[in-house]
Amino acid sequence: MPDFAIRTAVIPAAGFGTRMLPATKVVPKELLPVLDRPAIDYAVAEAAAIGIRDIVIVIAPSKMALPAYFARRPELERALHASGKRELLAELAAIGAGCRVRFVEQVTPRGLGDAVARTRGLVGTGPFAVLLPDVLIDAIPGGLSQLTDAFDGAPLVMVHEVDGAEVGRYGIAAPDPRRAGMLADLVEKPTPEAAPSRLAVTGRYILTSEVFDALGATPPGAGGEIQLTDALRRMLAAGHPVGWRRVRGQVHDLGNVEGWLAANLALAGRRGLLPAGEDALAPAAEVAMQ
Repeated sequence: MPDFAIRTAVIPAAGFGTRMLPATKVVPKELLPVLDRPAIDYAVAEAAAIGIRDIVIVIAPSKMALPAYFARRPELERALHASGKRELLAELAAIGAGCRVRFVEQVTPRGLGDAVARTRGLVGTGPFAVLLPDVLIDAIPGGLSQLTDAFDGAPLVMVHEVDGAEVGRYGIAAPDPRRAGMLADLVEKPTPEAAPSRLAVTGRYILTSEVFDALGATPPGAGGEIQLTDALRRMLAAGHPVGWRRVRGQVHDLGNVEGWLAANLALAGRRGLLPAGEDALAPAAEVAMQ
């Protein structure tokens, strides 16, 4: 019987975070807080929730704050212990708890596809997940759990519907009209006129090792970068099935100020941290169930 267990998650975190400058000039966007936790914590927790214990994070040489975040701070732990702050000690101990967190560098920012390609030696031959940490999916079960429930051995991408004017920011899915839940094509950042649908790739994938060969054969595409979408399109053209599932929940883009603020307000409202009525200020994108 095939082994469909997902044991490794790849989290690409090498980008400059230009949409959040100047805040990200020194602080990686993945460490910007969403309420009391950095954004990357939500991605790691989403992976750990389905039993993944091997996390591979792709970073730029300038983003060593990310390995530092997942490393222990003995002097801080001693200070908290001495002052009796046991709850804070527990919070620190929970960072990446139970997971092996490894890092690989992407020296030159050459796109998401290149970032994923650099993990080949750490991922191995089994299926693996990819989570973009600047996309927060507020849902129960989590976005990655929704994908793994549908995984049957073929790569899967998660999608959500966007306005027509926004399709040029995403990889856009073209569902296969003959096969439910399967893709006919994927197009990276099309014009509104050329977009095959308004179903945008959400930033959650389950991939198989065949993607590494496809990435190796994929030339730079949109923006002069190696696009993961183009590699999956290459696999589709070669007859390799790729499926899709629509997210059930709320999607927040943490990579821009508006999306980051909406995520903070939405989560604060749910936790009861806002005065009555003010949670209505959070315009989170409500995504319909497929």
